[in-house]
Amino acid sequence: GSQGQVWSLDVHNGQLLCGHNNGTFVVDGLQPRWISNVTGGWQLLPIPNEDNRLIQCTYTGLVVLEQRDGQWEFSHKVAGFNAPIKQMAWDEAGKLWAVHPAKGLFRLALDATFHTVTEAKSIDEDEGVTNPYGLQLSVLDSILFLYTGTDILTRSRTSDTWTNVQQWRGIDLTQGDVLLAGAARDWFQATPQQLHYHTATADLWTFSLSLIADYPRVRHLSNGYYLFGLNDGYALLPQRLHQAPQRRAAPVFISSVTAQDEHAQSAIFYAPPGMDSTAVPSLAAHQNNLTFHFAHPVYEQSPKFRYRLLGASAAWSEWSAAQQKEFTFLRPGRYMFELQSSAGRQTATFAFIIQPHWYQTLWAKLGYLMLGAGMGFLLYRLHLRRLRIQQRRMMVEKERELTQERIRARNEQLQADNLCKSQALANSTFNLIQKNNALFNIKEAIGKVRNDDTHKLSDYHYHTLNRVIDKHLSNNEEWVVFEENFTEVHDHFFKALKQEYPDLTPGDLKLAAYLRMNLSSKEIAPLLNISTRGVENKRYRLRTKLGLDAQANLVEFLMMK
Repeated sequence: GSQGQVWSLDVHNGQLLCGHNNGTFVVDGLQPRWISNVTGGWQLLPIPNEDNRLIQCTYTGLVVLEQRDGQWEFSHKVAGFNAPIKQMAWDEAGKLWAVHPAKGLFRLALDATFHTVTEAKSIDEDEGVTNPYGLQLSVLDSILFLYTGTDILTRSRTSDTWTNVQQWRGIDLTQGDVLLAGAARDWFQATPQQLHYHTATADLWTFSLSLIADYPRVRHLSNGYYLFGLNDGYALLPQRLHQAPQRRAAPVFISSVTAQDEHAQSAIFYAPPGMDSTAVPSLAAHQNNLTFHFAHPVYEQSPKFRYRLLGASAAWSEWSAAQQKEFTFLRPGRYMFELQSSAGRQTATFAFIIQPHWYQTLWAKLGYLMLGAGMGFLLYRLHLRRLRIQQRRMMVEKERELTQERIRARNEQLQADNLCKSQALANSTFNLIQKNNALFNIKEAIGKVRNDDTHKLSDYHYHTLNRVIDKHLSNNEEWVVFEENFTEVHDHFFKALKQEYPDLTPGDLKLAAYLRMNLSSKEIAPLLNISTRGVENKRYRLRTKLGLDAQANLVEFLMMK
């Protein structure tokens, strides 16, 4: 009646209890006596300081078993936590650490009667546990170990934090190792391919045994044997094994190393067992394809091997029965090939060096450095030269802008001066016209007074006044002043006319100047002290000297000069 999955077999107070998929029973002879129908009795632990009560983790939480009248019986189910628990362990403070198959690690606190879980704390990455899947627990010397598949963690006694451990009792630990307690100070180190037995006297035995990966178990039997559960049966190990002389096994060794280049030429190095050579082979840069051949002469079994190439990768390979390994296209540098066998703890090594190509040597790098420094210096000088050219260009541009600005300012000043002079010329011309008109009017008035019988003017006074008026009307000083002002405004006018029409008289030039100022014949007449008719005659003669036809505009022609 015990068909189905058996999870645990434990002797407590002289009785054999079986944790089963369907519940828990006591083995009574060859018959099961069922005491609990709570499915999945994964693990049984004694309750601290109590001899007659056990706590059990199941598919649906925790169960308490109690021994009454010498017989183990179901007591009660612990309330407050109904999740499946695969493994559990007590710590020194009486807290129960429980592993959930999928949700990771929990720390549980129970009440004094062990009827209720009063606190359930999930331990996550804040406490150092980053992966909640596939966790395992073990206890050695009251120290809790947690295995995540990639790390081995131990719990701090002062907090809930878990830290990575690399060694235990002076033994290096690697990924995938599980530590299991034996009798007294004995302990076991289970690896994927081996089982290492460490005794209290620090003796070491290694066996090619693979325990069940996700459920490694070791039981110390009362007859002095250790019992191991395997995937395909059981193994027995006598505890007194360490009292017998240990048989020295042959070490694993690298038989040969072949270095091949692109021309299929090989350099073979032999590394026989026990060879202790300090010489490190040095290979050319093109001999970077290496094949390692190795062996382990063990006659009881077919060993498996794992290896790593330090300098390329620090990770060990998976265990394999292959007895050679090839590495291709290795980069220049120092390397160390390490080899281990599942039938022993020794490590065979082979160190070698791959020399760099010529362009990777120190001298080449120094040359690159000097070339780079030279290029940098050249670029720096070119940069300085470009800055100087740019600075000169900016200075020239600035000077050009300043010159243009000065020219612009001077032109504006000249235009302003020219405007002022033009305005002054116009004003002086207007004043001259007004003066001459006034003199003409006075002359006419004097003529009328002379002929007036009432106020008859003597001939002497009349001619005297006429001479004074005519003198002022024909005053050349006013023309000189006008000519100077006109020349300042129209500096090339007279020069252009004289150069192009040399037959022009001063009277013609004077008339041309008045016409250039766009004065009418009526306005010009008092300036020349002639009548308007006389001005028209002069205009006609000037047109003729300039060679203009009847349709041409004389004023427009002169204003173009």
